[in-house]
Amino acid sequence: MTGVPYASRRRRISRRTAILVAVALAGLIAIGVILAVTWGGATSRFDGFVYVESNRAGRNTILAYRFSGSRLSLLAEYPTGGRGVVDFGETGALDAQGQIAVDRKRRLLFAVNQGSDSVAVFRLRRDGGLTPVSGSPFRSGGRAPASVSVAGPFLVVVDKAHDVDRDLHADWPVYRAFRIGADGRLTPAGTGFRSEPSSSPTQALPMTPRLLVSTEETGPFRVFSLEADGSFRQSPNSPLQPEPSIFPARYDGARWAIGLARHPHEPLVYANQSATEQLLVYAVDRRGQLRFVRAVHNTHAELPCWTAVTPDGRRLFTANAGNGSISSFDLSRDPARPRRIQTLALKSAANPWGLALDPSGRTLFVVDPRAVDRAPRRRGNRLHVVHVESDGHLRELGSSPLRLPVGKDASPLGIAVLQTR
Repeated sequence: MTGVPYASRRRRISRRTAILVAVALAGLIAIGVILAVTWGGATSRFDGFVYVESNRAGRNTILAYRFSGSRLSLLAEYPTGGRGVVDFGETGALDAQGQIAVDRKRRLLFAVNQGSDSVAVFRLRRDGGLTPVSGSPFRSGGRAPASVSVAGPFLVVVDKAHDVDRDLHADWPVYRAFRIGADGRLTPAGTGFRSEPSSSPTQALPMTPRLLVSTEETGPFRVFSLEADGSFRQSPNSPLQPEPSIFPARYDGARWAIGLARHPHEPLVYANQSATEQLLVYAVDRRGQLRFVRAVHNTHAELPCWTAVTPDGRRLFTANAGNGSISSFDLSRDPARPRRIQTLALKSAANPWGLALDPSGRTLFVVDPRAVDRAPRRRGNRLHVVHVESDGHLRELGSSPLRLPVGKDASPLGIAVLQTR
């Protein structure tokens, strides 16, 4: 009998079977990856970059991520040339919003070095990478810078004068403006504003390129006009203490508000009264005068601190640092009357701190440090991605959260999102 020997045919069949098995396994793995990413139906169409400040106490860095296909992947880590701050004892040194700011027009990213009194400046490359600007980091003009924001030709820096490792209680917190040069360098501009020692300001939010709203831990809101030379002028009825009527009788807890966000189309600013779980609404007139509108209870939230509003002004979100959750509010019917939609518990969350939205307002990124000792050891230090459905409900992506590459010497804070071009 002629033909291929039986042993040879058997070897060929075995090789063919092995190939088929390998292909089948590869297909199952691919399906498993797809299911892991899209489990629960939550996906994102956003294609871009996400930046998080590691806030390492010894060597601060910016973590740059690529986001595509509903997944995050680390691009690189860039030293800021300074130090961050950790505060596991909850002294309030970390209480701020806006540790990172992006100037899309000039393609620049700014980040605070709270532990070394400076601000880092990077060029944003098309591939999502960062290149330090010549001379970076720049002195902040005060002690412990905690928040930065872009206001027209200026970078506004809030020096908190509050640190865990340094005794700064006698230092004056400073609001300063720096002119942003064509080369990205920062030059001090005008006359800054000095607040009282230990007032611990948390943010300076641009309502317009010339009007800023701030909060301080001693209680008051402040509104500033930013003059053409970069000088600060306090507006009428500032400083303004929080509305007394929102607190119960004989209340003796914290009264100050935190986490400012503005409505994109109406002269309204939102803030959180964390201790009583209330979302506050204030109106701001052209002179910068604040007027209390109302307070809305943030049901199922604990210590709501940080705030973001979608670019179309239809939704508002709060990061609830006390119970690892995010709350969603509807602003579409009446921006002055927020209506709570949902409070979502994030996976493996500790202290959700910073929020950033993609340009469509449909993808919400949340930086979640383990910022306090009482948070469970295996929680936090993660980056979450949440899908915002058309009705305002939230669903965390199957690929979320992503563990941030930091250790016990860091409390990651500050987040910014940039779309690819």
